[in-house]
Amino acid sequence: MSDPAPAAPAAPAAPAAPAAGDEPAERPPHQPLPPLDLTMPPEEFWVSDLRWIVPQQLAVVRAPRNKEHLDALVREGVVHLVTLSPEAMPKPEDFPNKIKSTVIPVEEFDMPTDEAVNQFIELCEKAQQKKEPVCVHCRQGRGRAGAFAACWLVRFQGKVPDAAISAVRMLRPGALETLGQERAVKRLHDRLKKNPPPPAK
Repeated sequence: MSDPAPAAPAAPAAPAAPAAGDEPAERPPHQPLPPLDLTMPPEEFWVSDLRWIVPQQLAVVRAPRNKEHLDALVREGVVHLVTLSPEAMPKPEDFPNKIKSTVIPVEEFDMPTDEAVNQFIELCEKAQQKKEPVCVHCRQGRGRAGAFAACWLVRFQGKVPDAAISAVRMLRPGALETLGQERAVKRLHDRLKKNPPPPAK
C-alpha cells in the first residue's frame, strides 16, 4: 500500500482586523492640493490659493514669499496676518503698513500646544471686536493653518471638533495632516466646555 500523500501546508492566518476605535499613531499626509493655473501672473497664482473659511473674518493661505503677496492680502481685505511656520516667514521689511503681523511658532507636523492655540484665539477675539479680518498661514497652508482654522470655528461658531475639521477640509483640501493637529482642536473644545467664554457683546 502506498504512503498517503502529505497534507498541504496550512494557509497563513489573516492578520486580525483592528479593534473598533483603533487608530494609527499618525496619519499619512493627505494628497497634495490640486495644481494651480500656472499660466497666471505670479501674484494672482499665489492669491488664488487663499481660502476664506468665513468671509471677511478668517482666511487660510500658504506662506507669503514677497511684498507683492502681502500687498495682495491687503487687497483681499486682510488686516492681521498670523504666521505659524518659523521656517517660512515673510520678511519684516516686506510688510505693508496696513497689515498687522503676529508670529506663533509651531513646528511642522507637531501638535500645536494649548498655549499656542490660546494665543491665537485671544488674538482673534480682539480682531473680532475690531472687525479686523485675520489670515493664518503655515508653509503650505494645510496642516498647522488648517488646525488653527478649525479651532477658530470651535471658538467662534460653536462647532464640535469633527464638524469644524470637516468644514475646513471642504474649503481647504488636505487640511489638518496629523492626528496631533486634530487633537489640538479637540483639546480646545474640552477647555471651552469647562470654561465657556463670555457671550459676545
